[in-house]
Amino acid sequence: MPLNPFFQQGSPPEQFLIQDLINEHLKIYGVDVYYLPRKIFQTDDIIREVQSSKFDDSFLLEAYINNYEGYAPGSDIMSKFGVTLKNEVSLTISRERYEEFIAPFLEGITSGIREGRITDFDFGDLISRPKEGDLIYFPLGERLFEIKRVEHEKPFYQLGTNYIYELQCELYEYADEIIDTTIEEIDNTIEDEGYITTIKVVSRAQNASGVAATSTGYIREIFLNNDGYGYTSTPSVVISPSSFGQNASAVAITTSIGGVQSISEIRLLNAGSGYTEPPTISIIGGGGVGAAATCSIEKVSAGVNAVSVSGGTGYLAIPSVTFSSPGDPDASAAEVSNTITTDISFTFDSTTLTFDLTAYTFDSN
Repeated sequence: MPLNPFFQQGSPPEQFLIQDLINEHLKIYGVDVYYLPRKIFQTDDIIREVQSSKFDDSFLLEAYINNYEGYAPGSDIMSKFGVTLKNEVSLTISRERYEEFIAPFLEGITSGIREGRITDFDFGDLISRPKEGDLIYFPLGERLFEIKRVEHEKPFYQLGTNYIYELQCELYEYADEIIDTTIEEIDNTIEDEGYITTIKVVSRAQNASGVAATSTGYIREIFLNNDGYGYTSTPSVVISPSSFGQNASAVAITTSIGGVQSISEIRLLNAGSGYTEPPTISIIGGGGVGAAATCSIEKVSAGVNAVSVSGGTGYLAIPSVTFSSPGDPDASAAEVSNTITTDISFTFDSTTLTFDLTAYTFDSN
């Protein structure tokens, strides 16, 4: 039979009264929490997975904590990765407060504040009620919780309508979302717990090693007096006559300007040793003519004239070479004879090349 027409079955004044009583109850016995709506910028077109989202707005809202015995029991799980926190909290908020305080703001946002396909509600319902995936900042525990389920029909249509939303929340697990609410208390929660560590991975490397030799009578510099012209291939550089110590060697570097190939540089490979007079630099072959070069030698002071390197792998950049300081710069030329020879041992690491100079041996002659 139909309802008794002489009694009001949930008139608007009765519904407003119940809603006002609930709002007052929440303001007395509730706690302040921050509601952070999720802005979705990109989703996967196939499985509708959120690929990019942001939390940059926050709303202070009163909520009643249903967990009177603390977080859900058994929420701390020991796994192979250590202790995993699965804390849960159940919060009750006023439906009227949400619809009047938060929903109008969300309707004015043109960026993707709500996306996804929910079969039970249309787009308007998603704006007017809390949504799964939004965040709740719980100041008492200084933690962020993610809304996993929204119960919108409890209690079940008392006096013909609903008055509250019950939010089932789990401890939020950071997943590259952008959180920038300008509230330091909230933003620092992510800064302290979510961070990016840059790991530089390199292949297995091996230090290089080598030996440098010093001597007098070495070629100090080669001067290119004429670059020549008409070269079709790289010419050979001949240094003659042979020295009484170690023969020097060099190569020619060619360049092409306006279709004419010439020599741009004579690069010294081995400075040699034992030269008493500057040797002759001859540029032979290559199909060109006119190139000429001379050189200068150092007959008094000993210097590094050759470096031989062996081994070494895995270098990501060219390492620098550092020579140790030479002897006393105030020493006279008579103290250093033409027969000074010694070895310098050195080793590579991943960034620098350090030389260890052994003691000099002086010939009294």
